[in-house]
Amino acid sequence: MITAELIAAVGAENVITDPGSRRAYGRNHSGVASTPSWVVRPDGAAEIQAVVRLAAAHHIPITPRSSAMGFYGAALPELGGIVLDLTRMNRILKIDGRNKMCRLEPGVTWAQAAPALAAEGLMVCGPLLPHRERSVLTTALEREPILIPAAQTRPRSGIIRGQTSAAFKGVIVNANTV
Repeated sequence: MITAELIAAVGAENVITDPGSRRAYGRNHSGVASTPSWVVRPDGAAEIQAVVRLAAAHHIPITPRSSAMGFYGAALPELGGIVLDLTRMNRILKIDGRNKMCRLEPGVTWAQAAPALAAEGLMVCGPLLPHRERSVLTTALEREPILIPAAQTRPRSGIIRGQTSAAFKGVIVNANTV
């Protein structure tokens, strides 16, 4: 019943139920492992909201995952349930050079963000050597130390030239967006 509801929400090709694939979603570089009951790959806020509503109605835990490259176990489904794989949501929605801001979907990786911003003369101050396939959001949520190159700061003011802030849209537990 729950599998059918998930398929109705995101399509059969975006609900993963086979054990081998689900096990892969329960591992990362942290050394911890657990297996979700379902993996769901939404493509937008409406699909996320449908999955969140379904999970809330059935008291199923959700673990969001924005990239396969995690190092601390933050995106592992310790309680089973649903892994919400956000990698399909990998669009750069807006780059605002004047205000030094960009809006990214949660699956945007460093391999996508860095060259898109560089083309506009901007950069996101990120961790030392971020993995290409790691999402910008995962880096922020796992609180990677952020490096600011000395050549990018103005003497004495500490103002960073070309640094860009990344903004994300979220879906909270009651399925509303923020």
